[in-house]
Amino acid sequence: MIPRDAGVIVQVGSALGDRSIPLQSAYCGAKHAVNGFTSSVRTELMHQHSNVSVTVVQMPAVNTPQFSWVLSRLPKHPSPYLPSTSRRWPPGPSSTQRTIRTASSTT
Repeated sequence: MIPRDAGVIVQVGSALGDRSIPLQSAYCGAKHAVNGFTSSVRTELMHQHSNVSVTVVQMPAVNTPQFSWVLSRLPKHPSPYLPSTSRRWPPGPSSTQRTIRTASSTT
């Protein structure tokens, strides 16, 4: 991308990279690292006056198989966090794909 001076880097982050929740310290820490890494890459590209752009798509809880195969010793089986005001199950992978595709074409 840098030799062509064109392109879009889309990192997939999580709302939990900014707002941590109990019992998810490793996941929240990893997503926070995505935010920091992306910020550093963005700064380096700006310093080079590059036309390569970078963005982070901050995803909410997404209905993926992650919660069906996770090993847990907790009394209740893990599931995506949903606010008490939410009436719908989290979006599925196809919604996530559309969001990422939109971010890659509009940045």
